Amino acid sequence: MNQLSEERQTFESYNQIRVHFHVCPTRPCLEVQDALDRLALLPGCVDYALTYRQDNAFQWSIAGVWTNEEDRNRHYCSDQIQVLFNCLIQQSASLICCSEGQILHPGAENI
Repeated sequence: MNQLSEERQTFESYNQIRVHFHVCPTRPCLEVQDALDRLALLPGCVDYALTYRQDNAFQWSIAGVWTNEEDRNRHYCSDQIQVLFNCLIQQSASLICCSEGQILHPGAENI
């Protein structure tokens, strides 16, 4: 009996939004959290979450993880992302920086 092993690899797409404030924002406001919750329901979204450090509430990091690049790209045109950015502006965000990419995850060997 011949056994073949094949390494499977998967990709996850991500987007990151860094937000800076000059004035300490309400941490996090309900509107921002609601927008994040709605983004997390979009097709292909694995997670969409806000993090900040207690010692530096003037900087937030918002990360989205997607099963594929197409779903990630599609979310940029969604009403939900527009609501999120409007909420950040209402919280007096002074700088919003966006980045994206892909992460390669080596899979377990199949025998």
